[in-house]
Amino acid sequence: MNEKMLTIATQEARNQLTDQINAVDAVDQKIGIFFGVIGVILGILFNKNLFNKNPEWWLPISLHVLSIISLVISICFLFTSHRSVKLNVGLKLKGYEELIKRLSPKNDLMSFLRYQLKYFRNAIKENQKIIQNKNRFLYRGAIAMMIGFILYSLSYLAAFFK
Repeated sequence: MNEKMLTIATQEARNQLTDQINAVDAVDQKIGIFFGVIGVILGILFNKNLFNKNPEWWLPISLHVLSIISLVISICFLFTSHRSVKLNVGLKLKGYEELIKRLSPKNDLMSFLRYQLKYFRNAIKENQKIIQNKNRFLYRGAIAMMIGFILYSLSYLAAFFK
């Protein structure tokens, strides 16, 4: 590989790292929205007027309790997904400008760019694992949230149509 190709490859690797950071921000935004939705649903769930007609009936009460449990599980998954992660950002060039200028006339610049590209590749691989793990917990939290919402809806319908 010549110097120009290595420079292009390292720039592309930097762009991929930036995309990964943006992906983590997008996942965190989704998690924030889900927390808001769950907060509203839990606020509605603790409305005591729902079962005033017939509190002894087991079906709506059991569905109601299951929906609360499901939403708490969802909160646990989302909290686990939202935990702070540190992404690898690759080798930063700040402070290396002088070194690059000194190495430029020699072949050492090629070695430096190869090392930088290797570091970027490793950072991208590690970041991909972190992002997949965050997405896995986000998915599980979203599924638990939907199950909780469905159970709540069924408990309300069971109490209403009693």
